Amino acid sequence: ELHLPEDWSLPPGQPRGATTQLSEVRIQRGKTSWGGPHEEAVAHWSFPLEFHLTRKHFTEPSSEWPSISFTVSSYDSWDRQHHHGYGHLRLPGAPGTIETD
Repeated sequence: ELHLPEDWSLPPGQPRGATTQLSEVRIQRGKTSWGGPHEEAVAHWSFPLEFHLTRKHFTEPSSEWPSISFTVSSYDSWDRQHHHGYGHLRLPGAPGTIETD
């Protein structure tokens, strides 16, 4: 979900959030630091996000900046939802691309 301070806005009709991005989980095999076998379920997600934001008054610096929050969840065979984690990212102050680990 996109979190906007009071003086920021989105164009009409642009959603603040989405829940439709899916990722496939694969088993990643490797070795531990001491050489033993290691298997881990890994999901890679690389869906680009694009937002067109407008700030009403840009005359003085703002202490609040737009941010986005993520929730990682899954569904089991009985269609129950399980939450695995949350994340929060403050959007950059300049246009461009962000890469995070």
